[in-house]
Amino acid sequence: MPYHKRGRGHGERVFKIYQKNVTFIENPLILNYIKQVGDKITSQIDSKPFDFNFYIIKDAGYNAFAAPGGHIFLNSGLFEAMDAEEELAGILAHEIAHVTCRHISQRLMKQTKIQLATLAGIAAGILLGSSGSSEAAAAVMQGAAAAGASATLAYSREDEKQADQIGIQYLEKSGYTGAGLISVLKKIRERLWFTPDEVPTYLMTHPGVDERIVYISSSIKDIKPTSDIKNNDFEMANIGIKAIYGDKTQAEKEIRLQLQKNHNSPAANYGYAVVLEKEGKKDKAEAYLKKALAQKPFDPYILKKYGILLFDKGNYKEADKIIENVNSIMPEDPDGLFYMGRLKLILNNAERGVAILQKLTGKYPEYKQAHYYLAKGYSQIGNIADSHYNLGIHYKNKKNKKNAEFHLQKALEAEKDPEKRKDIEKIIEEINPPSIIFRKP
Repeated sequence: MPYHKRGRGHGERVFKIYQKNVTFIENPLILNYIKQVGDKITSQIDSKPFDFNFYIIKDAGYNAFAAPGGHIFLNSGLFEAMDAEEELAGILAHEIAHVTCRHISQRLMKQTKIQLATLAGIAAGILLGSSGSSEAAAAVMQGAAAAGASATLAYSREDEKQADQIGIQYLEKSGYTGAGLISVLKKIRERLWFTPDEVPTYLMTHPGVDERIVYISSSIKDIKPTSDIKNNDFEMANIGIKAIYGDKTQAEKEIRLQLQKNHNSPAANYGYAVVLEKEGKKDKAEAYLKKALAQKPFDPYILKKYGILLFDKGNYKEADKIIENVNSIMPEDPDGLFYMGRLKLILNNAERGVAILQKLTGKYPEYKQAHYYLAKGYSQIGNIADSHYNLGIHYKNKKNKKNAEFHLQKALEAEKDPEKRKDIEKIIEEINPPSIIFRKP
């Protein structure tokens, strides 16, 4: 994952298991917004023990959970169901409080008779939802040991009450009312009524929701309707996740309703353009992006979508102007760097294109598709060694061993720098390790 720092200890082990068993959403529009709200809350914590990281899991289920080491996870389905930033803040503050109270890490430490790797699997399974309704949870729960230890690792009602108490303090210090936590808990509870065969994972991992709603209602100072606490950033991220990752039919229906309420909404016009583009209706999508830009002409995410759409339509000069504007606002945005680099190659500015794509692969090494275009750029400027090297990395990432080794060998033949040669030889050896011959003593 290119956009996050990793934690240590138990948190690192649990995190690695999530990486293997769930799909993370890496869209900067959505991630940056979630991080913005999360950072606003964590800034109220005195003497933070570590940096907090926030993740979105592509999963329609209603769930949110925390792992040791400051990792906070939110399912896309739960975020889609939210109506205001207050609700997001309420859920995040509660999970942040679980981390600062060390609820999971303390339980992990008590399980001294179980191997750490097994404990990490158990914790991951519990937090993802261990009822068996989640394929990811079933995949990470590890045998009989998991069944025996899961009860002692799950949150207790006391944990939930403490996390609510501390979470409300964080919310009030951050300028939120806490009302959003009540409204989102009610949505999770209502999901159970409408889908009796599928218990929301959140209800299994966070017990006593009805008690919590009563307790929180009596604890917060001023309860205001969460619909009064909206902003453009929330609407852009919420509509964005529906349009890009949600059910296409449902997303189109909901966004059309938003447009009927406010045909000038930048977020709704942006979201509808995304839906239309997915249907192959590029001209109509462009029209709605222009409507969105008429209201928010400097929004980098709308501009980026517009620039990429123009790129796909072959309007490279206009796309170049738009993506340059995006880069001036968000100079570290990986998608912006990727398309700007490609545009420079197309528009015969290969040296700048190579420099941009080098920056991208250096800062975001897992943005793997960049290596193919970096190879093309090096070829344009006559650097054969680096062209073959990047093609080798491209095929290595695609697990095409034959082509990877071919291009890396070509790179080795053309490369004169001794240090670079050593690096290439090391990668070739990783791809094709030498045979180990066992001899009798």
